[in-house]
Amino acid sequence: MATCVAPQFRLATRPQQRGTSGRSHKVLANFYKLKYQEQVLWQYQVDVTPEVKSKNTMRELIEKVSPQFGVGKGYAYDGMHALFTSKELAIQPLESRVEVHKEGQKTAKLFTIKIRLVSSVDLSMLQGYVRGETKDLPQVALQALDVVLRHQGSIKFFPMRRSFFYPDRKETISPIPRSNVEVLTGHFQSVRASEGGLAINIDLSAVAVRKAINLVEFIATELKTSPDRLLFRDRATLEAVSKEIKGIRIQTTHTTGGHERNHRIFGLAPETPDSYKFTDERGNKISVTEYFRTRYHIQLKRPDLPLVMVEHPRAEGDLSKLPRVPMELCFIAPGQVYKKTMNKDERTAMLKATCLDPPDRYRQIQFGVPVAREDPHMQAFGLDASNDMIDITARALPHPTLVYRDPRQKGREVTAQSDVQGKWNLMNLAFMEPKALKFWGVLVFVDKRQGDATEEFLQRLARQGSGYGMTITPPQVIHRVDRLAEPSKSMPELMQQLAAQIKAPDRPQLLMVILPDEDAGRYGEIKRLSDCIIGVPSQCIQSWKAFDARKFGDQYLANICLKLNSKLGGMNWKIQGNLVCMTKPTIVFGADVHHPGAGDMARPSVASLVGSMDMFASQYYSSITVQDNRVENIQELEGMMRDALVVFYQRNGKRKPDQLFIIRDGVGEGQYEEVARKELQAIQTAAAKLEANYQPKVCFCIVQKRNHARLFRAERGPQSLENPLSGTVIDTDIVTPGAFDFYMASHHGLKGTSRPVHYQVLYDDIGFNADQVHNLIYQLCHLYARCTRVVSVPAPAYYAHHAAFKAGKFYGLALDKGKNPQFPASIKNTMYFV
Repeated sequence: MATCVAPQFRLATRPQQRGTSGRSHKVLANFYKLKYQEQVLWQYQVDVTPEVKSKNTMRELIEKVSPQFGVGKGYAYDGMHALFTSKELAIQPLESRVEVHKEGQKTAKLFTIKIRLVSSVDLSMLQGYVRGETKDLPQVALQALDVVLRHQGSIKFFPMRRSFFYPDRKETISPIPRSNVEVLTGHFQSVRASEGGLAINIDLSAVAVRKAINLVEFIATELKTSPDRLLFRDRATLEAVSKEIKGIRIQTTHTTGGHERNHRIFGLAPETPDSYKFTDERGNKISVTEYFRTRYHIQLKRPDLPLVMVEHPRAEGDLSKLPRVPMELCFIAPGQVYKKTMNKDERTAMLKATCLDPPDRYRQIQFGVPVAREDPHMQAFGLDASNDMIDITARALPHPTLVYRDPRQKGREVTAQSDVQGKWNLMNLAFMEPKALKFWGVLVFVDKRQGDATEEFLQRLARQGSGYGMTITPPQVIHRVDRLAEPSKSMPELMQQLAAQIKAPDRPQLLMVILPDEDAGRYGEIKRLSDCIIGVPSQCIQSWKAFDARKFGDQYLANICLKLNSKLGGMNWKIQGNLVCMTKPTIVFGADVHHPGAGDMARPSVASLVGSMDMFASQYYSSITVQDNRVENIQELEGMMRDALVVFYQRNGKRKPDQLFIIRDGVGEGQYEEVARKELQAIQTAAAKLEANYQPKVCFCIVQKRNHARLFRAERGPQSLENPLSGTVIDTDIVTPGAFDFYMASHHGLKGTSRPVHYQVLYDDIGFNADQVHNLIYQLCHLYARCTRVVSVPAPAYYAHHAAFKAGKFYGLALDKGKNPQFPASIKNTMYFV
């Protein structure tokens, strides 16, 4: 067995020749040039005792002590420990005592602030990086400018990560009916060092927050009732609500003369204001209701509701020592981010708040420019931001030609091409390699209110498939289950029975399940059973769409046929000629890691790897592993890569791949190099262990969907802005100095303003030039088997995302690392995930 010696990792640099392919045109990018003086700034460490966790309080303390700095407005603070100044402080180290008197509190609180010099920050280092004279980004210098630009906004507005929100402006708040969540819109802001110099990236931003309403109304909304009808009839309801509201910050005003006092909810008490009695300061036994009437002159309106227990350090785990407050006197504190999974209405509201057409988004972004410009702290540091977006020359890549079969003359190839919006239709076209569906069955969950038109739907599906060259015979089994009646068998029994009744030479080709609604739980169980247990691809259909031939006609059936043919091992279409990389045996990989929801530190992350098994990058092998929570690199990539290489060898006449083109999704910007180093080591080790001296060439490319770059096509002038053309690529001005990166808007936005994807080639010993990488990525964006349009990221990246997401969401993988799902071999060789 060969031992792999890892190659020297060299971060790929931009080829000397920029991309030239495509038609040049002008676009605006939401980056604003930032002028600065090549001066020295000073960085200080801020320590406060007693410890303060609130950034707002820390900022308040610095504002109180800032007159002692002697630099006017030439200071900026990040709310934690970093303070930057335009001049060196006269007093070093600086120590000051500050009293903070909160409204409503009887006594002031004393804090000791110590400020000591850490280092000087030379901004001229940034210019050297921008000019390409140094490869190392001066992180501290860039951080200093970011802190300066955020200082004023963090005090005036509601800051969150790199965004500012304006809760005092009603036009920025989008309430959601029948929900305790509302959407705030604001502006993202970040300083970027790019080839065109320093710039501020400003974009529209949105966040879901809890509504700042009375707690009674809040709980009533959760229980889908009205406040006046809110009742707790059983302990189960009390415990469920208590769990739901635990940790939420609330405010009260009854003890502070109308000023807010903050608390954090521990839970609901079983007692009510009427039933709970305690000994007051006079030694009398008194109920909470009577106490509030005599002490605060407050007559409680709902003394029948449970008391709210709030956290207190002196309780030390003893529930009897926790303060109790009447529910009606509690108000949800503003500015609390909603971190749980949003329902359909909430997601729709979030999309509506941010899904703006190019002219509207442009105007909203421009509203954020004064936040960055009209700042005395910026001026004190000698910073000046432009009013206008950067004007860039982009290129629209040529659309690749797509190849289908002629449905009238079998064997004859015909071509199609995407239009200016990056889409095409299947009219008078047949699939390149259509497959026959013969050994299959259908499970129908019948809703008598919707009717049952299963046979009619299946006949229409067969006719539609026939037009694309597919042969879809009637299913061998159709099993119906009354949705409203309690099914006599569980879902596993129903699915296993369906598969067992299908008579096939090897195993069934497909299990189709017709569902009456969008029940995510039932859908997830079906996918888990078919993918992990039975080992047969499944196709879920919504009956309200399938049975409505008028509203959901040929296009809906076409989309189903696209999925079916792919799952059966067919090829829907191909790119005319070879893909850019396919002059030699090559695997195109998509890789992704799906992490559990925010705050979930118990469930593992799920990694996926999909690899093309043919020269047309149409059919893929896949593997799934679970790994440590929130680890970015794929921990078991060596084994996954080895399996993919073996399968390719077996399916391609015992020919090993000479090249591996890896498209890696799901990596944070700060971890690019670390992930690339570890995963390249795993890839090279996997190859070397298969055969001595076997080292395929590798190109490792990161795809970053989540970025705040926006492009506006302004060929007709700034008054008629449009989305960029399909295939628009930018590798100048806003890209990273020296790095092999670029932005591409491969798709045409259906709604709102389309977002370009940021790509960076981190390693390449294949030797691609810029045009080859750009065109290969664009070709792969045409090969997503589920739809006849260009998609936003390459198909393998999409497939890897689908595979990882389904595993993490539906397979119930709350397992320890190493306990991977045991997929039957039959399913790993199919595109079950499309």
